[in-house]
Amino acid sequence: MLCRFNFQNFSMLLIFSVLVFCFGVKCEAEELDPIAAQHIITTKDTIIVPLEKLRLTEKIKPEFFEEAMYFMNLRIADKNYPKRAPLDVIERGDGTYSVIDGNTTLAALKELGAKNFPVIVHPHPYQKNVKNIKDLYTLNEAAETEFKTLMNNLQQELGGKLTQRPYIKKKNRVREKAKIKYGGDYSYITDLWAASLIYPDEESLLTAFEEIKKRDDVIWIDDRWNNPLPQGYKDIKLCLILSNGAIVELQMHHQAILEVSNTIDHSIYEFVRANMKKPKMQDCVQRAKNCQKILYASVWNGKFAEIDAETKKALGEITLKLSKQTSPKKASVVLDELEKFLNDNLTEEYDIAA
Repeated sequence: MLCRFNFQNFSMLLIFSVLVFCFGVKCEAEELDPIAAQHIITTKDTIIVPLEKLRLTEKIKPEFFEEAMYFMNLRIADKNYPKRAPLDVIERGDGTYSVIDGNTTLAALKELGAKNFPVIVHPHPYQKNVKNIKDLYTLNEAAETEFKTLMNNLQQELGGKLTQRPYIKKKNRVREKAKIKYGGDYSYITDLWAASLIYPDEESLLTAFEEIKKRDDVIWIDDRWNNPLPQGYKDIKLCLILSNGAIVELQMHHQAILEVSNTIDHSIYEFVRANMKKPKMQDCVQRAKNCQKILYASVWNGKFAEIDAETKKALGEITLKLSKQTSPKKASVVLDELEKFLNDNLTEEYDIAA
């Protein structure tokens, strides 16, 4: 009994020691670097991020770097000299952070030997110094040539078919998006300029994705390919920052998924969006969502590619009719028709009500 008791005590002591060690390592990793602490303020909103997880998004101008070093030396000589604000960053989508504001500060403190930094993480890419819609358009209108040149260069490097909006996004749509999605903050609007690269198959799309992720001007990645939407839709959306600080969007698409999304599914989406908050329409909305799942599943099982243009046209006419329904009785009739059509043409022993 004595031996057993001693062994158990030893085991408990070993486990306790490991926990203490791990906790100590965690605390040490989260302790702010003394060099950064000397020059940057911290707040309740800051977190500490190691240097290797921070990505510069601007080319550092020598004159700005020298100015930053000058003021940091003043701070070293005089502890009462004001500290700098934390770095403003966004999560890039790959475990690293893109620095939106504070690039020169990061470069200067890196030169001084700092290993981690206090940062404020913003929920979405944003454009510095954009206070209103006028600022937003002034910034983006100046970036038109650079945006179009960049997209053409990316198409040459990554392949795919390039499509891009030939004109800047309309102001009425921007005002609506800023109000509904961002509480009136225009700095978060990043799609005044937008483009798509479209690929014929999964392999070519993912090969291009691996290449574009290496670029420093890619500051945000929404990988909905490996994390598809509930109805099965997949794509990859990226934000890229231009030299003047304007942020633009690029989507990477699979040709077949895009075909379904832009035609047949678009009408189903319109029906769902228009009725999703109406209690009496909930059963119809759920049935419509199940139809969306069948559509996207049919792309991957090859069924959608097998149907001819006339069948696709007929399917599109049914979904267009669905998009106009506002009562549960009439919508249910159209959904009966749609479900039968999908079962007859795109499914094999598929439980449409699942």
